[in-house]
Amino acid sequence: MNIGFVGLGCMGRGLCFNLLKHGHHLKVYNRSKEPVRQVASWGAQAVEHVEEAASGVDILFFCLSSAEAQKRMMEQGVLDAMNAGTPFFDLGTWSVEVAGELEELARRHGIEYAGLPMGRGPEAAAAGKTPFFYGGSRKLFENWRPLLDEMGEASYLGSVSQAYIFKLVTQSMGLTNNIAIGEGILLARKLHLDSELIREVVLASEASSYQFWNSSERLLHEVFEPVRAPLNICTKDMAFGLDLADKLGVSVPFFALARKRYEEAREAGWGEQDFSSVYKLLLKDRRGDREVVS
Repeated sequence: MNIGFVGLGCMGRGLCFNLLKHGHHLKVYNRSKEPVRQVASWGAQAVEHVEEAASGVDILFFCLSSAEAQKRMMEQGVLDAMNAGTPFFDLGTWSVEVAGELEELARRHGIEYAGLPMGRGPEAAAAGKTPFFYGGSRKLFENWRPLLDEMGEASYLGSVSQAYIFKLVTQSMGLTNNIAIGEGILLARKLHLDSELIREVVLASEASSYQFWNSSERLLHEVFEPVRAPLNICTKDMAFGLDLADKLGVSVPFFALARKRYEEAREAGWGEQDFSSVYKLLLKDRRGDREVVS
């Protein structure tokens, strides 16, 4: 299958790795060139212009973190370069309003748009285990289900807006949980509990979660590379979730506190670092006991 793929961040690269593993032909584009060179070394075809990634393919994926950049690309040639009937699958995370604008923009060009925000991290993407929150035409979902099954675990959630609502809710839950995990780990270490024992026992207890499995080893050993999801993106996603709750008149005080904590970590200079770097704030709070991790 011929697939166009735009946006080679940590998740995009993982998905491309998995798609190539399944034998698909990929045309890939990214504004910075090093990710393009890496994915091309796995067998993808690198292109110089984003319109080339959209031309002559069976399906187009966008995996960007900036709605402004995506809208600009769509307006300035991507949608015109697509063949009629080619689906546009959007892997980004946006507010419901932004997703609606992108869907309408595609519709005006005769392109069927589907929201496909993701869960988990780049390891899951590369292994074909990414959860996808699909929103759009049910027929389109069924037609492309075989490819989605190769890529991960897709759930049909209804309209485009419903897919993004589910994504924002789960993202807010996971990122809030990450802060509680960090506080628990710091307390356990302050009590001089063995790091490996902490991880083993918690994973076997009622406190276990995917988020603990995903973050705990990094926090226990204070290792924040490679970057799984930058703090800047986490802060943006939580802002979308809080805005949604505000419009619905729903009180989410823990989400609000968590978002504030991520914003504090971003302002401390860790915006491009891994989301688990929010743990560094806890280490910084222990001034006099130890140095903060740089």
